[in-house]
Amino acid sequence: MHRFLGTVKISAESLLGILNDILDFSKIEASQLQIDNRHFNLPELLQKIVSIMSVPAAEKGLDLQVVIDPDLPVEFSGDDLRIYQILLNLVGNAIKFTFRGTVIIDVRPVSEQREDDMLALHFSVADTGIGIVAEKLRQIFNSFEQVDSSYTRQYGGTGLGLSICRQLTHLMGGGMWVDSVPDSGSTFHFILHLQPCSTAPSQSCAAAGGTSGIEVRNLRILVVDDNEVNRDLARMLLAGDHHVDTAGNGIEALQTLCRAEFDVIMMDVQMPLMDGLTTTAIIRDLEEGRPASEDLPEELVAELGAKLASGHIPIVAMTAHAMAGDREMRLDAGMDGYMTKPFQLAQLNQVFAALAAKDPAFGDGMSDGRTEGLAPCPVSEVDQEISPEQVAAFFRAGTNLTMEQSQRLLATVRMSITGNLAKAEEALRDRDYPALGVAAHTLKGTLLQCGINSLANLADDMYCGIRAGEQADCGRLLAALRNRLGGLLDEGGDGIQTR
Repeated sequence: MHRFLGTVKISAESLLGILNDILDFSKIEASQLQIDNRHFNLPELLQKIVSIMSVPAAEKGLDLQVVIDPDLPVEFSGDDLRIYQILLNLVGNAIKFTFRGTVIIDVRPVSEQREDDMLALHFSVADTGIGIVAEKLRQIFNSFEQVDSSYTRQYGGTGLGLSICRQLTHLMGGGMWVDSVPDSGSTFHFILHLQPCSTAPSQSCAAAGGTSGIEVRNLRILVVDDNEVNRDLARMLLAGDHHVDTAGNGIEALQTLCRAEFDVIMMDVQMPLMDGLTTTAIIRDLEEGRPASEDLPEELVAELGAKLASGHIPIVAMTAHAMAGDREMRLDAGMDGYMTKPFQLAQLNQVFAALAAKDPAFGDGMSDGRTEGLAPCPVSEVDQEISPEQVAAFFRAGTNLTMEQSQRLLATVRMSITGNLAKAEEALRDRDYPALGVAAHTLKGTLLQCGINSLANLADDMYCGIRAGEQADCGRLLAALRNRLGGLLDEGGDGIQTR
């Protein structure tokens, strides 16, 4: 059943992609596609690409990298949605046609600039994949065209993606071309002229409702997550600018709300005892004077109801799932925002800025600023044992943690992985599949936060298989996790070293 559902999901996503391509192509052909200019943050845009594409890259053992000229401005005015669409398509193609090596997104200024206030940027996406023969290079941007029909059968797609990318580039006043060597890889290039903006966006440059210039401080934040690694990392990332408390499940969160006041709740969606959606529904019921939707101790309901009445605490969903419709489901449940894990400080700040843009009273203090930094690329995992040094390097690349904090977090990671592997192995021996599912889910969350994406997918396969009633692969998946994670197992020693 699990494999069947996976096939259905892949087929549905493929059909949706084809329909979106055809709709965009039709709009372009009918001259109905509009190009918008709005303020955007270039590193944040690239971060979104990496966050989405790091999982399929890691599944194939590819190293996804971003190189951005350090002298480039951070803020620009342009159609960030279309730039995002172009890059996502090019990176997706690069991953599709590459079986080993790297995919690199590169952004740098063009050497010869026009004499106006626009800045010409050279974007490129390079891969080490199968490449394109010379006689096919001119055809590659044609509508409904692939190098040959066998590509469609083997790799899928309509052949519209590159045509749309090139036409979008032309609509924004730029150009696109490709260099390629068969069996050595391809590099797709495009140049766009964009308006640089100041760090604090001006009225003429910033889009209405823009949030990249807002930094919120002194929030009282409750982080609710069943994974100890996620709780520790969130506390470390946020404690410098905010006051942070944590809870391990929905019941603990409700009890904590009775004891303290909070400006915002960061709510994990999947948790034991009480999940995030149920907890949110209870909070919203009590805020609006309705009976709680779940059976709870009368004393807790009375105390919490009196405290929450006529208020509204912003609740932001945290989840490792980013499937179509998930965002709407969380918002329909009464949540105010949505973010995917693994999370970085820039992502958290962006969520708080969006809440502040909706409500100027949100938080005790705001100052102009910007969130910087790209999401770090996943840990390289090609047929090798994962080392503590790799995980420590991943943490340092994506956070502002001190060396001491990185060591503490790495120690927590090793204890969590060791403990949950042991719980999983014991549960498998006892055929206690609910307990095995809990251990697999916790392992998945820890591995995602460490950038070990392909192994997180193995843990998720185990978890999903158990939920679907298919346990046959659990032993094989658990053995693969144990083998690859041997270097991270906690042997009880002290003084973990990081480079």
